[in-house]
Amino acid sequence: MRASLSFWTSTSATAAEYPMAVTSHRLEVLGWDRFTRRVYVVEHADGRPTLFVIATSGEHAGAMLPLSGDELRIARLRGELASLDAAPRRGWELTTRVVQRRGLRLASMTTPVRKFALGLSVTQKLGGVPIAGGRATVTAYLRPRAVIDRLWQVPGERLVVAVVTYCGVPAGIGFDRQVAILATPSLH
Repeated sequence: MRASLSFWTSTSATAAEYPMAVTSHRLEVLGWDRFTRRVYVVEHADGRPTLFVIATSGEHAGAMLPLSGDELRIARLRGELASLDAAPRRGWELTTRVVQRRGLRLASMTTPVRKFALGLSVTQKLGGVPIAGGRATVTAYLRPRAVIDRLWQVPGERLVVAVVTYCGVPAGIGFDRQVAILATPSLH
């Protein structure tokens, strides 16, 4: 208890209480490759895009893995991939769990800012029974809050990609960042 109280009183939470409308790192879901069974996403940060792939099966299923990609490759993928359909939010919920909390000292601030290892879990329930879900762990700063921003249905599959927004940049007042979580059907 003493360590927990010390963390809250010796670190700073200067960010807004709820995620802001403007994100510094925005995710764009490019589309679905039926042959390799992968979803491609692009993270736009500081004017530079970073290409990521999410495998839907195999050893790295559900993980957002970075790829080397330039503007030309991203433009080519936009034309080749099947687009994902927006999915309704009804029945979906996000659960957050603080896995670890620490203080991070920034050169511009005298008081350390709060840093969290935040476990995110998206679940779709039907009549209170979970029918699909996915998980990710992210590094959040200043506050351990997150929200589901958008949901995308993979065409012809029982897979959903959830884009979750959380406070992921400690600079300034704390800018939001986004992560894509692959939700797969539950085995019940």
